[in-house]
Amino acid sequence: MIESDEGVANGIGVFTRDWVLLPGTESGYLARDDFYQAGDGCYTFEVTLENEHGEILVDTSSKIEFYWDSNEVDPDSENDQPAEAC
Repeated sequence: MIESDEGVANGIGVFTRDWVLLPGTESGYLARDDFYQAGDGCYTFEVTLENEHGEILVDTSSKIEFYWDSNEVDPDSENDQPAEAC
């Protein structure tokens, strides 16, 4: 659980060029093993926000297609397919 003051939690859960920043985790990033289990394909990330009054907002608009399995099978990283919106 991450708490913020006045609704501001800059840099928390932000998709950056590298990956999703989650301060407080072991590496500071969302771990691949936490969600990537079915192999390549489109993954939907669900973010749930709950304020101190009990109101809840759920957003599932972040959908990313991953090609990790395909990329790792081929030793030539020059032709790796990057993740993309799906």
